Amino acid sequence: MTMKAMNETTLSQLKRGEYFTLKPFVNPSADQVFIKGVFDRKADRYNCERYNAKCRDGASRMLKGDHPVYTGFVF
Repeated sequence: MTMKAMNETTLSQLKRGEYFTLKPFVNPSADQVFIKGVFDRKADRYNCERYNAKCRDGASRMLKGDHPVYTGFVF
C-alpha cells in the first residue's frame, strides 16, 4: 500500500472548491476537512466551510490567504 504524501501550501494557492485540512492528517474525518470558498474583499479573507457543514454552528471559517493548509490526503 502506497501512501500519498501530504502537501503543505497556502490557502491562496488552492482553487475554489478544493479540499484541505488545517493540520497534516493522513486519513482525516469529515469534521477535519474544509472546502475553499469565495474571497470576501471586505474581510480580506477566504470563506471556508467544513465538509459536513449541515446546519452546524462553527461550520465555516474565514481564513487569510497566507494561512498554511494541507492537501494530498486520502478522504
